Amino acid sequence: MGINAIPNPAIPPGSLILVTGVNGLIASHVAEQCLNAGYRVRGTTRDAKKHAWMKNVESFSKPGAFELFEVKDMTKDGAFDEAVKGCAGVAHVASNMTFSNNYEEIVGDAVKGAMSALKSASKEPGIKRFVLTSSSTATTMPKPGKEFIVHKDTWNDEAIKLAKGKDPDGFTVYAASKTQAERQVWDWVKENKPSFVVNAVLPNANLGQPLDVKNQGHPSTTLWVKQVFDGDLDQLRGVPPQYFVHVQDTAILHYVALANPDVQNERLFAFAAPFNLNDILGILRELYPDRKFAQDLPGLEKDLSVIEPARRAEKLLEEVKGSGWTSLKDSVQLNSKDLLSSMAGQQKSGLAGSLLFSCLIAVLAFVAGMKKEQIPDYLPSSLSTKFFPNTTNTTNAPDTPNSQNVSLAAQYDEKGCPTQPYSVQIFSLDPLVIYIRNFLSPAERDYLKSLAEPDFAPSTVSSDYSKDPGIRSSSTAFLDSGDTVTECISRRAAKFQGHLPLSRVEPLQVVRYLPGESYKFHNDWDVGDEGNMRTSTFFAYVGCEGCVGGSTRFYYLDRNGTSKRWCDVVDCKENSLKGVKFLPIEGNAIFWENLEDGVGIEEVLHAGTALEEGIKYGLNIWTREKEIEEEDS
Repeated sequence: MGINAIPNPAIPPGSLILVTGVNGLIASHVAEQCLNAGYRVRGTTRDAKKHAWMKNVESFSKPGAFELFEVKDMTKDGAFDEAVKGCAGVAHVASNMTFSNNYEEIVGDAVKGAMSALKSASKEPGIKRFVLTSSSTATTMPKPGKEFIVHKDTWNDEAIKLAKGKDPDGFTVYAASKTQAERQVWDWVKENKPSFVVNAVLPNANLGQPLDVKNQGHPSTTLWVKQVFDGDLDQLRGVPPQYFVHVQDTAILHYVALANPDVQNERLFAFAAPFNLNDILGILRELYPDRKFAQDLPGLEKDLSVIEPARRAEKLLEEVKGSGWTSLKDSVQLNSKDLLSSMAGQQKSGLAGSLLFSCLIAVLAFVAGMKKEQIPDYLPSSLSTKFFPNTTNTTNAPDTPNSQNVSLAAQYDEKGCPTQPYSVQIFSLDPLVIYIRNFLSPAERDYLKSLAEPDFAPSTVSSDYSKDPGIRSSSTAFLDSGDTVTECISRRAAKFQGHLPLSRVEPLQVVRYLPGESYKFHNDWDVGDEGNMRTSTFFAYVGCEGCVGGSTRFYYLDRNGTSKRWCDVVDCKENSLKGVKFLPIEGNAIFWENLEDGVGIEEVLHAGTALEEGIKYGLNIWTREKEIEEEDS
């Protein structure tokens, strides 16, 4: 999307602009617009190594034009002091997007992050502009079917009140955080009268193409179009009718707020037009007439609000791009254009994967006839461990429930950890996902349930350890790692991966789901410790008493053509949803890798679907990049 140069810009081309959270959806586009306008960009991220891919994006690759700068905790005073040195402008885009309902944490992070960036900017004498990425939610929440007017000085005090109340939802707390953060910035400006200009951009739901789908996926609200495209409407039923904006329009408004000399101390409202999910469905049907899409959602209303300041923002867009807001149709088209090509790529990779899988099976069939000492040296030790358990201990785990847990622990104490005779099937090689049958014995399953029962508490979201029933609504019990039985199961998991040290295995967690409880789509690697993330996951089904529903769904996995050989463990009847749903079969487990070269694997995005009936018990076993004994002590 080409833009015209701004006459007599407030910041001369060639100057250095700081963009915080540069790997995110909006920030990456802000950086690109600044680069296209002739500026140099320094982008902050919590992990520069993880996001080094940005330097290879074509618009970022000019020598000396773009650099990454690591800021691990933006909430600390002075967090941006070094990053801002030599800069003429700051676009503070980074924000806490966990949607936790912990008011103090989320609002505190937003305010601290904004004020930290602002105060660091005030220490740098060359700063001419500071732009805050606020949000539409700082002025109003979506209110479908209600007529009201938003003015330039409208604030979302309602969200603050609700967020401070009992059991607020994560979105309301997020809205309160954006409201409070922007207010604090303007209060600081009024009190301190800085030498530089401060502006804010307030975007609604951003649609359009991410900067780099391969490395970013479809982040934030761009995921909505993908989910509608895939027929995954269950995840979107809580999305209310509201306004949208094309993400590049949002980015251009940041450039305008940085460079236009006539834009001073303004709130720029990036509200293009109202829409609902049925509008997206209609556009997708028009764009892809040969593809079958879901039926319209019944009863969807329209956003009837009038955003008076949006016209000012559109005029500013017209000055630099020659036209106003990008239409919903164009936004959806750009948002979805990679989806058909990615489907074709999956089909090709599926064929290659099938051939590779056949070769691997042939190798395993050959090796299976050998004794363990005859296995060739060229076969990786981790693979031989997975398929050929250590035969030195021939005592199998008890295969009948033992009513006395003390007796089971005593057996393990007396005889050592038994060899559990499980079997494995490789479901996917890239990413690596392995299905394990009979990973837990019946006696072990009963023992784990009994051990966990007194300690169940509301589950937390691992990346921020907050309780948010809107994301995760189960209960979790942390088991004693010193218990003999749990230690044996941990050793089994470590040995499965090539005799990893036990110190890299987290204490086991039993999770319990009651009817209506679920865990929305998430990844496991982020535990708030970027230097020691989770490398792999085992999820074992401990119990499923009278279960209906409660499957484990992987969004990006291919169903292997719904091969009948998988239909005893995978839901082969459900054809309307993308991905794979593993059935909750007691004793069995799924293993998958979370990291590749220290970077999270997006393709193992997964969810615990809602349990309709019964009680489901699962066991989480996670391994880390490094030993965790010291940090847990």
